[in-house]
Amino acid sequence: MKHPNEVMGREDIFVHLWDFADMSMSNVIDVHMKNLRKKIDDGHNEKLFKTIRGVGYSIEA
Repeated sequence: MKHPNEVMGREDIFVHLWDFADMSMSNVIDVHMKNLRKKIDDGHNEKLFKTIRGVGYSIEA
């Protein structure tokens, strides 16, 4: 993991992955984050995938 515990905002994630800043499809990030959370956290007591309300997302190492 390159940047553990770093919080990334939704727009930063969108621009980094899709290389443009049109967030008209803003639920795309939510859907992908839900799927990642399910894969990363499923079966673990302590959740590694965190949502920082109003800021973004973080994976704690």
